[in-house]
Amino acid sequence: MSSFYPEEMTSGVAGTDHLPADRALLASRNHREAEKRRRERIKSHLDRLRALLSCDPKVCMLYSPP
Repeated sequence: MSSFYPEEMTSGVAGTDHLPADRALLASRNHREAEKRRRERIKSHLDRLRALLSCDPKVCMLYSPP
């Protein structure tokens, strides 16, 4: 059976019996890391588009996030 959690969090494996709070912390950390990777990927795509469009930095700043 597949699980949403990484292998280190599955139960039944020796030494991996975690409390629910531990599982929640690991899930939170995994979520934060996934979101950071998503933001970095989006930023790199936007940077590539800006390079293709070769816009003036002053004009492009009006459309980029703070």
